[in-house]
Amino acid sequence: MKKLALTTLVLTSFFSCDDFTQKNIEQAVPPTTPEVNNVDLLLSGSNQINSGEFTLEKLIANTGSLVVEPLVQELKQNIRELDQSINQHCGSLDAFTELKTEQLETLRKPIQENWKKAMATYHKIDVMRFGPVDDGSDTTMDSLYTFDGEARCNVDTQLFLLSVRGTSRLPSLNVINNYNIRGLDTLEALYFADPNKTRCIRANPRVVRWFERPLLEREKTVCTYSKHLLSDMVKKADELAKRWSPQEGYYTAAMLRGGEGSPLEITNKISQALFHLYKSTSDLKLAYPAGFEIRVRGSLTKCPDTSCPEKSEHLYADYGFEAIEASVEGFRHLFFGINPKTGVNGNGFDDLLRSREFDELSDQMKSHVDNFLTNIRALKEKTTLKEALKNIDRTKCEVTTSENREEEVCALVWDMRKITDLLKNDYLSALQEFSAPAQAQGDND
Repeated sequence: MKKLALTTLVLTSFFSCDDFTQKNIEQAVPPTTPEVNNVDLLLSGSNQINSGEFTLEKLIANTGSLVVEPLVQELKQNIRELDQSINQHCGSLDAFTELKTEQLETLRKPIQENWKKAMATYHKIDVMRFGPVDDGSDTTMDSLYTFDGEARCNVDTQLFLLSVRGTSRLPSLNVINNYNIRGLDTLEALYFADPNKTRCIRANPRVVRWFERPLLEREKTVCTYSKHLLSDMVKKADELAKRWSPQEGYYTAAMLRGGEGSPLEITNKISQALFHLYKSTSDLKLAYPAGFEIRVRGSLTKCPDTSCPEKSEHLYADYGFEAIEASVEGFRHLFFGINPKTGVNGNGFDDLLRSREFDELSDQMKSHVDNFLTNIRALKEKTTLKEALKNIDRTKCEVTTSENREEEVCALVWDMRKITDLLKNDYLSALQEFSAPAQAQGDND
């Protein structure tokens, strides 16, 4: 196996690779057996999906039925539990005539715990962006959460307008332009940030005065806003679960019956979802805030200081390491075909590689993923991402590698790059009929 070269990662513009073409499909001959021609037989149980000779159809069936579908059902349940905890919290406020900050912190804890559960599940699914998980410009996933690295000043504006003009000022939630005032990201700002301090860097004086109002009054306004958000979020999570459910949309069966393309085309689409770890998590949420140079739309850039902790994810909840860990866990489930509920390792891309006699490559990917998860979990026990980024020693960071771990958070960047380098180089070289997604082409230096 050739040694991988370290590469410059990118945010939106990545490495050159031939587009997936009909010629690729015609030249590739995926393994098939008569056993899997009957979709109903294949989907009759996990024993059919994950027994016998490997086929692309079995990979598709396992990925849809035993990897993605359990997670979207879990997300649906998580969002409903979050909704219930917010309703219980808001109902409890009627018992108060005055509310103190210490009391509010205690009251919010069940909401915060349910938010964390929903957020972890979301991040696992977010690296599985194909089919109903990635459907159109205003996707369910984008409605439920968006990370842009910016302060949630608009949340304060919405609360102020709501307090002045009533529910007529509740925002519409059905357009992408409102991405930063809806979803789990907005709930994070509402329930984890200091309730007595604006989230704006330079707040409008009227917004500042709003924070001078009694805490109980402000928390009731937060409740009105968050209930409005949850009404949309519950609906979106339910719709996503229905599209995957065997009792309703059954997207897995639709894939296998040819409605979404040939088995090779569908497997390529699933494979392209793997690159979301590269596009989103690796650079945007780890390398850039750690002070590493990255490429954006063809140009190299880096944060202006030693590090940029203010650009990391989940600043209010201090949940940055957990979010990155969940993303890599989701990648692990998708790549290796692992059922998130049972832990059973079914047909995945590791098995596809082994069927093509790339056993060493499959073993390398497992080693790199396991190593990253071990290291981030160990660091998570000692500190948070925000604190680790604040305390980076640039001199140590510059000599750090995966093996020479002088600055541990910088070593995590190199741990992640071992995964993404293997994905964009040896993986695509081994499976030449597959391609990177269009937005991930342009950089394989």
